[in-house]
Amino acid sequence: ISAIARKVVEDFGTARRLPQKIQTNIEDGILIMADAFEMRVLIHNLIRNASEAMGEKASKPIKVRLVKDAAAGMCRLTVRDYGPKLSEDKLEGLQVALHSSKADGLGLGLAIIRSILEAHHGEIRFTPQDPQGLLARVLIPLKL
Repeated sequence: ISAIARKVVEDFGTARRLPQKIQTNIEDGILIMADAFEMRVLIHNLIRNASEAMGEKASKPIKVRLVKDAAAGMCRLTVRDYGPKLSEDKLEGLQVALHSSKADGLGLGLAIIRSILEAHHGEIRFTPQDPQGLLARVLIPLKL
């Protein structure tokens, strides 16, 4: 998954599709049992969501971190944005399937992420950050 995460970040940089920069901390050699295409989709959607939350004039980078938690038998992928602080209603909405706070959104991005994680025995959690922003934390079992 380390190489996949790096490639997704590189693709965003090459295509210049995001107004923000992406800052990474990706640990080498993390192995999981997963479909490579699905992992690309998952990481791509998380970064795209972070970018959209921050808007066009964001001055801080999106932070992508991938580390191994050998004690827990999991890898942890976090994507941190610096968008506006979410209300409790919007934060709860992230837990609802096919819900979107975007005017033109259908909520499919998070539904796809959840479906991928379910198939790979993973999970996602969202934590508001101070003074603003959101941290999306994904856990996926390591390859044993």
